[in-house]
Amino acid sequence: MKQTSRVSLAQTNHKLCAFIFDSVSLFLSTLLLYFVILYGVFATCFHYVDHQNEMKDIEIQYRLNFDNSHSYEEYEEILQEFYFEKYPEEIKQNFNDYYETNYSIIHIYNISVLNLPSVASYNEYKTDYYQYVQNDDGTYNVDVLAVKILGSGRVYEQNMHDLFYNSYIELPGLLRIFHPTYNEIIVTNETYLMISRSIAFVLSFIIFFVIIPLTNKYGCTLFERIYKITLVRKKNGYLPKKGILILKSIIYYLIPFIGVILGTRNSLIILSLGFLFINFLMIILSKENKDLPEKILRIYTVSIDESLLFKNSKEEKEYFDSPEGKKLLEPDTLEKLSSIKEIHVIENPNDKKI
Repeated sequence: MKQTSRVSLAQTNHKLCAFIFDSVSLFLSTLLLYFVILYGVFATCFHYVDHQNEMKDIEIQYRLNFDNSHSYEEYEEILQEFYFEKYPEEIKQNFNDYYETNYSIIHIYNISVLNLPSVASYNEYKTDYYQYVQNDDGTYNVDVLAVKILGSGRVYEQNMHDLFYNSYIELPGLLRIFHPTYNEIIVTNETYLMISRSIAFVLSFIIFFVIIPLTNKYGCTLFERIYKITLVRKKNGYLPKKGILILKSIIYYLIPFIGVILGTRNSLIILSLGFLFINFLMIILSKENKDLPEKILRIYTVSIDESLLFKNSKEEKEYFDSPEGKKLLEPDTLEKLSSIKEIHVIENPNDKKI
């Protein structure tokens, strides 16, 4: 028997609003659950806060709690202490392993902190701020602490400040190498943060994109229900299996989820917001308002109120065999519907599952 599915494309603004609000709800819920899990579980049961306090104590001990408002003399004092008093052998060993060269600790300091060339020559023995000490025979001694080149004025002072501040902010990384306790508690707390973010995201995703779609007739998300839109299969206009709808959401948010796991500011912005912004543009620029997951899964968004939606051909046939369906197929009714809203008619739909 000849079947006819009638579906009307959803308005672009409805689709965009549902997409934006669903995404915002997901990330707000993730943020809320993140703090609940982090401070409700890891802070109380796994010493997250204790570790944070211990980290602060170590940072105070090594004077790493400065900011860039301090003078370069203060930074230089801290660097001197760290290189020559705290960890001279460890720094030397680390530097030698990296460069496979037998540097002295003073030479390492000259190179890594004062930015002097590793090999002093006639042309390269100084920077704008420091130079190697000259021997009696005219050569330069790389194993003697370099001396300042005299200068004056605010520009010189600021450049000196930047030189030492840039070296100073690298100290926490060195401390993680040379201080076992500091390294262990940072790694442990970073793990707690990653686990909390991941669990929060997965729970939020399950709530908004699994439970809610599975508990309503059309498989809509929260804001798709509010804007009265849903998805149908491109091939025949029938409602897809709800597993397809969940798969669509997984494709939507898989890359943002990777960003949440990585957890750095750049990864969250680029992977999370960047990918969603690309989908946003695809909806606007696509002729049928399709985004990437819809193109992959061969589905598209339609209006619930302005469409006749069926799960399969059997359900459709039963409807059109009913008095209500027969009345809808009357020529006068079809003409009125067509004049009200553009309706896409699909003849002889193939009812194969995608």
